[in-house]
Amino acid sequence: MQFGIQHPNFNFDYEQDTSQILGTIKDLVIKAENVGFDSFWVMDHFQQLQIIGSSQDPLLEGWTTISVLAGLTTKIKLGTFVTGVIYRHPSVLAK
Repeated sequence: MQFGIQHPNFNFDYEQDTSQILGTIKDLVIKAENVGFDSFWVMDHFQQLQIIGSSQDPLLEGWTTISVLAGLTTKIKLGTFVTGVIYRHPSVLAK
């Protein structure tokens, strides 16, 4: 059996300071890998889904986020829940 973490939002308690978001995500993925999780997933949306939070909530772009996280990990698989193929060129996704 494998276990993964689905990270649906970036709305942590920052008291209106969103500059800490990436650092928090980095800490989460490192902890997830260290305790044995097999995968870590982020959203590939440009705004928050209404069922999860406000459309005004901060949200990091998915592919850039997992690219940053890939440099911090060695074992855990990283990915996006889904990919918006309408706004991503196929040649970029093929990389």
